[in-house]
Amino acid sequence: MRGIEQSSWRTPAAYLYTLGLDEVSLAWEYLRRNASYQATWFKAATRSNLSAAGPWGLRYLEDPRLDARRAEPLWYPFPCSSVSITRPADTGYGVSFQFWRIPGEKSLVHDGLRLQLTTRDSPGVKRAVLAADLSTDEPYAYSVLGGNNLAARCHAVNEFEVFYHAKRPNSPRHHRPTRAALTHMRILQAFDGARSGASHRDVAVAMHGSNIVRKHWTPDSELRAQIRYLLRRGNALA
Repeated sequence: MRGIEQSSWRTPAAYLYTLGLDEVSLAWEYLRRNASYQATWFKAATRSNLSAAGPWGLRYLEDPRLDARRAEPLWYPFPCSSVSITRPADTGYGVSFQFWRIPGEKSLVHDGLRLQLTTRDSPGVKRAVLAADLSTDEPYAYSVLGGNNLAARCHAVNEFEVFYHAKRPNSPRHHRPTRAALTHMRILQAFDGARSGASHRDVAVAMHGSNIVRKHWTPDSELRAQIRYLLRRGNALA
């Protein structure tokens, strides 16, 4: 993986951050590992090369060396989990928008038309697209596009509204990772290991320890089958 640091693939702790990623952030983790995307990034003259970014579902190319904690890919079209916040037609609407009320660590990226907000908090990641004329302390409303994803977009609005108005606890809550999240973490580790030239057995040792591998590794063992499955999924998703 040209230009992407892989020296830490043997350390499972290096992948713990992926347990808190949503589907959109996971999509970036796989895309940045795609060899063709990496080649596109390194060959592109500018980040704003729209003709190069479009086939990857992006408005602009994002640096594949940045993981989901630092990268801010601008997906196009916007994911269903991104809510659109705008000024209401009825400016007499009584609820005002308070940017700093939004919990979590916030980042803003301008795509030339509007602001994309990403906020990371203990329950996960929330995304919003802010209209250019939206100001703090002014009324706000949600704009929802129709179509096949209407239900998913409405669900995202409801989740964001609950997130926006929720009272935050003094201490962060710890959420047990889902089985799917653990699987993605292992897929990414296995994928990085294989792309670094490690054997299937080396990948298994990094994940489970040398003692377990010594006891259970055989040509047709369940452990080896698990590594093969993780690598197949990693290649398919990337």
